Amino acid sequence: MATPWKDYQTAEGSTFYYNERTGKTQWDKPIELYVCNADIREDDQWYWVKHKTLCYIPARRVRNSESTKDNCQRFECDGRTFELKMADVGPRIDCVDEIFSDNDDMINLSRIS
Repeated sequence: MATPWKDYQTAEGSTFYYNERTGKTQWDKPIELYVCNADIREDDQWYWVKHKTLCYIPARRVRNSESTKDNCQRFECDGRTFELKMADVGPRIDCVDEIFSDNDDMINLSRIS
């Protein structure tokens, strides 16, 4: 999926992000960039999952992954695969297009809560 966000480097080497459609600039990686390079299939199961610094990010549940003895599920996001306890998994994302909407972060957070 195409996204208007582009990443750039400062002269000091720090990454920042610029939205070519809105003109918005930010230091945090936009949510859309976590999924824009993913091979999105119609039968994928996407969820909002807890993140260390960003509150929640979208992640795809790994196909055919069984719960472990610790009641964890495997997810993938941004090129990484990881296990999460189900308590750290938010609601399912019904349509991946909702990740690419121009909603304010607080609106997106209210959907998760």
